[in-house]
Amino acid sequence: MNLKNYKQHFRAFLFILLMIGISQMSYAQAKSISGTVKDVNNEPLTGVSVVVKGTTTGTATDAEGNYSLTGGSNSTLVFSFIGFIPQEVVVGDKTSINITLEEDNQMLKEIVVIGYGSMEKNKITSAITNIKPEDFNKGNINNPAQLLQGKVAGLSIVSPQGNPNGSYNIRLRGLSTIGANTQPLIIIDGVIGADLSSVDPNDIASMDILKDGGAAAIYGTRGSSGVIIITTKTGAKDQASVSYNGYVAMENMDRSLPIMSRSEYLEYGGTDYGGDTDWMDEITRTALSHVHNISLSGGTKKFSYMASLNYRDVQGIVHNTGYDQLSGRLNLSQKILNDRLTLSLNLALANKKAKMGFDDVFRSAIIMPPTAPVYGTGEEYDQYGGYFQNRAHELYNPMAIINQNINDQKTTRVTYNAQADLKIIDGLSATMRFAQNNEDIMNGQYISKYSLYGSGIDRQGLASRSTYNNKSDLFEFTGNYLRSFDKLNLNALAGYSYQKFTSEHYYLQAGNFLTDGFSYNNLAAARDLADGKAKAESYKESSKLIAFFGRVNLSYDDTYFLMASLRREGSSRFGDGNKWGNFTGVSAGVDISKIVDIPHVDQLKLRGSYGVTGALPAQSYLSKQIYGPGSSLDYYLYNDKFTPVYSPQSNPNPDLKWETKTEIDFGIDFSMFNSRLTGTLDYYNRKTSDALITLNVPVPPNLYPTSVLNAGKLRNRGFEVGLNFEAIKTKDFSWTTRLTYSTNSSKIISLSMGDLQYGVREVGGLPAPLTGNVVRVQEGKPLGQMIGWIYEGVDADGNYILKDLDGNGEINEKDVDIIGRGMPKGEFGFGNTFTYRNFDFSFFFRGVYGHDLVNLHRTMFEQVSRISTYNLIKTKHFQPEYKGPVAYNSHYVENASFVKLDNITLGYNFKLPQNSVIEAARVYVTGQNLFYITGYSGVDPEPRYSYDNNVLAPGIEPLNSWVTTRTFTLGVNLTF
Repeated sequence: MNLKNYKQHFRAFLFILLMIGISQMSYAQAKSISGTVKDVNNEPLTGVSVVVKGTTTGTATDAEGNYSLTGGSNSTLVFSFIGFIPQEVVVGDKTSINITLEEDNQMLKEIVVIGYGSMEKNKITSAITNIKPEDFNKGNINNPAQLLQGKVAGLSIVSPQGNPNGSYNIRLRGLSTIGANTQPLIIIDGVIGADLSSVDPNDIASMDILKDGGAAAIYGTRGSSGVIIITTKTGAKDQASVSYNGYVAMENMDRSLPIMSRSEYLEYGGTDYGGDTDWMDEITRTALSHVHNISLSGGTKKFSYMASLNYRDVQGIVHNTGYDQLSGRLNLSQKILNDRLTLSLNLALANKKAKMGFDDVFRSAIIMPPTAPVYGTGEEYDQYGGYFQNRAHELYNPMAIINQNINDQKTTRVTYNAQADLKIIDGLSATMRFAQNNEDIMNGQYISKYSLYGSGIDRQGLASRSTYNNKSDLFEFTGNYLRSFDKLNLNALAGYSYQKFTSEHYYLQAGNFLTDGFSYNNLAAARDLADGKAKAESYKESSKLIAFFGRVNLSYDDTYFLMASLRREGSSRFGDGNKWGNFTGVSAGVDISKIVDIPHVDQLKLRGSYGVTGALPAQSYLSKQIYGPGSSLDYYLYNDKFTPVYSPQSNPNPDLKWETKTEIDFGIDFSMFNSRLTGTLDYYNRKTSDALITLNVPVPPNLYPTSVLNAGKLRNRGFEVGLNFEAIKTKDFSWTTRLTYSTNSSKIISLSMGDLQYGVREVGGLPAPLTGNVVRVQEGKPLGQMIGWIYEGVDADGNYILKDLDGNGEINEKDVDIIGRGMPKGEFGFGNTFTYRNFDFSFFFRGVYGHDLVNLHRTMFEQVSRISTYNLIKTKHFQPEYKGPVAYNSHYVENASFVKLDNITLGYNFKLPQNSVIEAARVYVTGQNLFYITGYSGVDPEPRYSYDNNVLAPGIEPLNSWVTTRTFTLGVNLTF
């Protein structure tokens, strides 16, 4: 998308604003309406919202309950106040309207999705957090995970920095597994195991987070890391509407590493190649993105519909990165047979074309000498396409990486969910669902024959193309029974679930092309195919899950609550003797405020839960012996021909069984001052046993050096707080504040099994030329212990002074100690929302504390001894007096605690006439990631929960990290 097109989009925004202004000028004459609002005790209510329905015209009652506003005879006034039942009154010929509102404690009766059903919030006995659109993060939101960042206590979400195609790392209540899925289970409109990126943020109506084992046990093996349930928007009866939501976003580099300039590089003895290049500036740009969403919704008494179309054109801050995506959603519902049968269909489609780029471009931009030019002069650079390259030191010109090479990805997702709900008799109903999710991914990569990076020049061009097809079929049948016995209410559920997963993959790589023109689209043109140098691989695997489940909910007098659930689940991924497992959940609660009259307290509920959930291994067929082709050297001569050898690819483990997690949770839910102050407190204790983990095993007797075993035990403990306070609500002004806070401590209990004793192991290997590991995994100790020598300074000879712990005068492995903590101690989020007449303003701070990061960039590129080869980083820790080689010690481990302004938004709601075509209009500007407060000198102080895909090695910032970005967004919301 070029600048000209963006100017056109900007003109379109201005045109929309102009139309809104013109429509206001045509505001028709209306009469003044006034009155008083009181409660059932004849006491005046202050701060009651009085709005002309379908407009943004409104006011609020004063200290005496009085109000006054302007409206037409055909207008309908809507009176609403937290803790009371809203009322609607048609104005007609009246000029004075007095209203009495009845208490309802609406916040307590909010509906929460609990898995295979829903329940009033005041009856919930588990740790479940419900997030509505008004609570979502605002601005440039391209992934639903961004909506929740910092909003849910105990839910940690780490962004992929500025990478538009990166994935979000989501952790709920710490690490609950080692060898299984560490991210929460995603459910979208009942489709279990959906991809979070498959739903557009604009289509989401609510998100419910099931945090404890009592709530998640109903999902058995996949509830171990928590559950996120997403409900998309539907149509409403007699409320047909068309809405448009769109924005333009500008994104630029925020935090980067301080690399040396030309003058600094030469000052410390760098080589002068004749140029003056800011490589970080060369590879980055101000990224301009635009997003558009149009939706239609409505319905009748029996039929409802919601259709949406979403388009996203997202640029990355690195040249030739970004994506464009077109997606759509259709939600239909029809009642038939005298409203006894409801048929529903949810259909979602998405097509995404992405330019993935190359993560190594950042490393190259850091270490490429600033004296090197982008383009070389002389015939010796023709072989590199004219770009300056230094082959002697394998210095890859980052602009050559970007412009010469291609890395594309195309993704198509189709999801449909057909559901039938039948009311059999009063209180008894049945639901049948069939859903299918299809995902097709094509990765295409081409390394130019002129590219030094990626061996393109050595292979005369190198192309690869791979496809992935992932498919899941889900069939579920549930029955639900509701019955009341005086003050006792019963809700019973029973169900059956069947899900089949199929994955197929194909990969082909070949080189030696006559021209770069074929790219990855014609691998048949590669001469490697004829020379036998091409590489191909493929696989197809499938697995099944079958489950029988049930749940009973009891409530007595809206005071005492009990829930119990059981899920018996079987998986084909285990051997014959271990396919089935039982997963139970039980929780109970009591509302103290119904027993004891406490002034100003609407609810004070004490609750506790116990739940057992499980986890599946990532691979299928682990119970069987698997054979496959070996390396290119595994051939034998037979009948004068070389024949490939098929060798063991794993060890069979017929005894492999479910990983099991038990969790106890104690919580308090409270509401005060007519629900103006609400909050939750939770303490949890999780224990994971029989954790799936890959361990080294002896050969012989084993055929393969590693096995997946049930050998791990983990423990997680933590405390969570969530508060929401409506501090002020007057006629013209309101202020609401929100706070979340959580702590977590994770401990390794065991990593051993039988004769395989691994009480201490070290992981997180350092990149070459360094050797060794930086994280110690030790039984009985916290997860994320960083180890190394303790730095004490630099001596007169320019060498590091390291602490001699045992006092023997030598620095060796016995002097290695704990020098950092890879896991954070706690997180918090603090947000405030203000409204003044038609304006709204909000800001949100988020912070993480108690964690350290190994700054690998400093470890590798902050030593003067490397100046002859690479450019250097010059942080506040830079020590020019150090003359030694690359080294690792506590000097390179930094406190990464931070506070940052995540989001700030200013909006304006236009006041529109009743007869306007536009019913509601809002414009807003948002800034994201505006500033950090941190002592960390690296790219991003956010926690790193794994390194090289190893969850036991947290706290290491990798060398290929993208820089963080700052974003400004201009948006508009229109309803017609």
